[in-house]
Amino acid sequence: MVHAKLKSILLSIVSFFAASLPVYAQVKDIDGKSYKTCVIGKYKLMAENLAVERFRNGDKIPQAKTTEEWMEAGKNGTPAWCYYNNDPENGKKYGKLYNMHVFEDSRNIAPEGWKIIEYSTWDSLKKIVKWSGFWTKMKSKSDWKIKEEHKEGTNETGFNIMPAGYRSGNDGAFASLGVFTYFWRGMPYGGTATEAIGISNANAEGVFYSQKIPTDFPLGVSIRCEKIGEFDDPFKTFSFEESQVLFNDLYKPEMKIGDQVWSTENLNTDRFRNGDLITEAATAEEWSRAAKNGQPAWCYYPDKRRFGKLYNWYAVNDPRGIAPEGWHVPSGKEVEKLVEFLGGKEEAAKKMKSSASWGKQDGNTNSSGFNALPGGIRTGDGQFLNASFAGHYWTATLSKDKIRPVIKYHMSVGPVSYYLAFFGEGCSVRCLKD
Repeated sequence: MVHAKLKSILLSIVSFFAASLPVYAQVKDIDGKSYKTCVIGKYKLMAENLAVERFRNGDKIPQAKTTEEWMEAGKNGTPAWCYYNNDPENGKKYGKLYNMHVFEDSRNIAPEGWKIIEYSTWDSLKKIVKWSGFWTKMKSKSDWKIKEEHKEGTNETGFNIMPAGYRSGNDGAFASLGVFTYFWRGMPYGGTATEAIGISNANAEGVFYSQKIPTDFPLGVSIRCEKIGEFDDPFKTFSFEESQVLFNDLYKPEMKIGDQVWSTENLNTDRFRNGDLITEAATAEEWSRAAKNGQPAWCYYPDKRRFGKLYNWYAVNDPRGIAPEGWHVPSGKEVEKLVEFLGGKEEAAKKMKSSASWGKQDGNTNSSGFNALPGGIRTGDGQFLNASFAGHYWTATLSKDKIRPVIKYHMSVGPVSYYLAFFGEGCSVRCLKD
């Protein structure tokens, strides 16, 4: 009797842990290799990086082992793949690295009935899994080199992102195994270049590094595929409690805080609401000239594209509207209302700041879901300051000061603070629902 009870208890424990683990099915590529798959919401996805060396029609994809072969393939627009460090053992764990010409080839590298994960799918997954802790839930539990301030992967989604590193498009060198991975993401609607998204050991929330790749730049990165069609998650692991807002034809997450609904990403559009382009001012001369002439402009903080774009006041205040339909740049009063709801400047900063990305965490929890990012600032003369240590956000409120007539709100390492700003400075933008 005792043995029977003990057996029953052990079976219950085993069943509990088994139910909490990802449940995998499999799909085979044209070479006969099997890949684990997972279901997240309506998407069935590969849970391993692609490692095939033939297109769907059977054509071979050339392997480029040497630096010369790799760089030449990029220059000539030829599809190519490699193992990290040209070591097949890395291929067994991390799959193959592919250049853009494999990704874009019409012969298709995905298995029959599958496609490379689409641009919009990545954004939808953040919605399903939820922004807070998104990459933590998507990362593998092992192989990532984690520092004390980083969060270890839980892989509770089953997607199992591995730190596969990449091959540089500058010189063909291999880099960042264990700390970083790229995926080919595709071209956004109305875009002009294919993008790759990068996830580092520091990424916990839904923000990622997005890079536009020129066609002759032979970056080598991983590929994941999704099954064509929609599927129901039988385990109901994730819910749809958060809703979405259409930004530049892409869905982005939003969060209700008190009676306000905020976007949880920094604005990253390069167009006004009517479709007109906002000018990019990359150099210091272009940036200062835009300020002098009162012209709308945006830029990226160097190596900080994951924090979204920085805009001058002329872009924020343009009558064509920088916010999507049904949304607006918040007023100073609306920002103050948010901060008061979250307990005042000191507490609000901790509750609003992302739980990763900041140079100093200082008790950041992002418990509000606002996910404030330390995007830094660009001064009127084109200098960049404070990325990773401060988030500078425009509001739509004019002050009585005729020389410095715009209020910004600023989330530094300490509490939230308010102060005045010049029109020509570059700050981040968050949108509030009308």
